[in-house]
Amino acid sequence: MIDENKRLQLPDYVLDVCHALHDGGYQSYVVGGALRDILLNQPAKDFDVATDALPDEVERLFRRAVPTGKAFGTITVISQGQPVEVTTYRLEGRYSDMRRPDSVVYSGSLKEDLSRRDFTINALAYSPFEGRIRDYFNGIGDLGRGIIRTVGDPGARFREDALRMLRAVRFAAVLGRREHPFSIEEITCNSIFEHHQLLSNISVERIREEVNRILLASRAPFRGFNDLYNTGLLKYIMPELVVGVNVVQPYHMGRTDVFRHNLLTACRISPRLELRLAALLHDVGKPYTQTAFKGSVHFYGHDEFSARLAGRMLSHLRYPNAVTALVVHLIKHHMEIAHLDIGNDAALRRLFRKVGERHMDDLLELHRADLLTGMPPRAAMRRYLEMKRWISKLRESASIFKLSDLAVDGHDIMAHLGIGPGREVGAILERCHDMVLENPALNTRGKLLEIAEELYDQFHRIA
Repeated sequence: MIDENKRLQLPDYVLDVCHALHDGGYQSYVVGGALRDILLNQPAKDFDVATDALPDEVERLFRRAVPTGKAFGTITVISQGQPVEVTTYRLEGRYSDMRRPDSVVYSGSLKEDLSRRDFTINALAYSPFEGRIRDYFNGIGDLGRGIIRTVGDPGARFREDALRMLRAVRFAAVLGRREHPFSIEEITCNSIFEHHQLLSNISVERIREEVNRILLASRAPFRGFNDLYNTGLLKYIMPELVVGVNVVQPYHMGRTDVFRHNLLTACRISPRLELRLAALLHDVGKPYTQTAFKGSVHFYGHDEFSARLAGRMLSHLRYPNAVTALVVHLIKHHMEIAHLDIGNDAALRRLFRKVGERHMDDLLELHRADLLTGMPPRAAMRRYLEMKRWISKLRESASIFKLSDLAVDGHDIMAHLGIGPGREVGAILERCHDMVLENPALNTRGKLLEIAEELYDQFHRIA
């Protein structure tokens, strides 16, 4: 149980803001997500203070005040080097763009101000002078029970800002702990399902940021993406992912369908954006490549198809090009590492060349998560650890992974053969590299120049 009369420990820089407002004859309450997190015994940041002081009055009170959202009543106060958003009590007009109110009306009432908040757990206010929490909408009760509920009519809240539907899913995923899970209250959840089409009015950038928070801030994104699916939101964000629902995989690939296999793989990989996206989408192409022959199900070429599909999906959501490129790269090669026979050094060197040494650890991490989702844990970890030891051993042996590791370069080839720059030189280097990948002992200047002569003669005989 959360004690609404418990005196809370606030950072000094936040207390300084509250004291300055109070000494100036104004009310001051800590509100919003930071207060919620303190009550949940979680790390708090980005503190907000609500007051009856008008924006101009707030600017006069503080030496360092930035009018970051003055038109909407918000002034950012810099206190001890830290930003605190101070917002005047207000009521809001229509949300024509489903993002910001068209207009605001300042209010002298804390209750009226809190009534415009999205969820009850965010509609709490704490006064360090009263030493108690103002709770007009049973937010403390919902925090204690792990409930995400809108303030007032959920349909009205979602029509004001449709992104609140995604925020409900995020809060349920992020705030919950194993010993204290959160869920979306039934009426609120039903309203999301009824209004999910409103998400089509929201910019992809805002949607993408919420997706990232579900992927990264949650220790287990399965819950968040499952809620996105159950509420109908996912088909507006990643419809290709939804196609995997009820697409059954062979027994040896795990007992889950393709959709849940992707979600579980994302749960089992390190919480880095590129890795979680790669895990989430690594098999997204399976439903499109599914074939059946004599009672057996196959997904031939799903890695290539998944990579192309993931690239289109991430581009649609306007992910940075570098993020998209790495995700596509890892997905494209995720089956090659799965099919490697441990001990075939030449095959591993070829994979190093394709993937790039700096991305090999990322590919191995994706392989580990995929194994843990599709195999019994002991067998999966045995395969992963053998693969990891093998890769480390090959790295220590100074094996040749890229063209620059060859004992000769293009200038050496041209000088030895007496030719100028051209495609021939590149082709000879590529072929030399292929041969060295198969047999590293060939990587000496003398042997490679002999090979270059033979290749040059071959090219010209063919021509």
